[in-house]
Amino acid sequence: MSAQQKLASAIAQRGPLCIGLDPDRDRLPACVRGDVPTFLREILAATSDLACAFKINSAFFESTAGLPGQGASGEAAVLSAVRAAIPDSALFVWDGKRGDIANTNRHYAHAAFEVLGADAVTVHPYLGLDPLLPFLRYRDRLTFVLCATSEGSQMQDLCICEPGSGQPGQPLWQWVAQQVAARSEGQCGLVVGATQPERLAWVRRAAPRLPLLLPGVGAQGGPIPAPGGGAPMLINAARSILYASAGPDFAAAARAAAQSLRAACTMAAAAPAA
Repeated sequence: MSAQQKLASAIAQRGPLCIGLDPDRDRLPACVRGDVPTFLREILAATSDLACAFKINSAFFESTAGLPGQGASGEAAVLSAVRAAIPDSALFVWDGKRGDIANTNRHYAHAAFEVLGADAVTVHPYLGLDPLLPFLRYRDRLTFVLCATSEGSQMQDLCICEPGSGQPGQPLWQWVAQQVAARSEGQCGLVVGATQPERLAWVRRAAPRLPLLLPGVGAQGGPIPAPGGGAPMLINAARSILYASAGPDFAAAARAAAQSLRAACTMAAAAPAA
């Protein structure tokens, strides 16, 4: 099954909630004694019927390498244990925000899609869009390109114009949205911060066919947008679910937080258009 088919099926069954699996060792409940796989496996067991996708942020796993209690293999062992616990029916998003020259991206893409078995990956476009082709060659997977993120907008707001066009410049994030939409053959998506609803509305008009990954809901306080236009949206939350409780009831609290957010997504979908 392609990533596109899996996403459509998962959203139809469980709604648009995407849970970020970002294990911050400083915030783990004392009862798990620093055991990241145990913590995340319990989170997954408690929420797997509520989310269409689970997003792994690579930084939180890379930082486990060599830490006490994680075994000699560190990152690989932890990641393997967590990856095995993600349901096959849910989209697995590898959030590495990769982006380099094409030869390097070829290895990033191979690692994400073939070694890790990810359904989707996040990339940045700031070495240009052509170097991203190694990711886009995987047409049965999804590549989410950073577009208008909740933080770090200084570069994204810079106005650019095509050389010799004589046209006024436009913000870089708008150019990215348009260019990715033009290049996509079904394998591209965009990352847009939910904390910026005006930009999200613009992107949805400019790239109506592209699936969107929307961080910023939950701990960052972004509003939940209503679905529309046919393209799927992944409503991502991590900290507000993972760390809903610091006690032994952490998994039950995570489930309650996920249920609450999923209910809010349902309400947003049912609300009349403004």
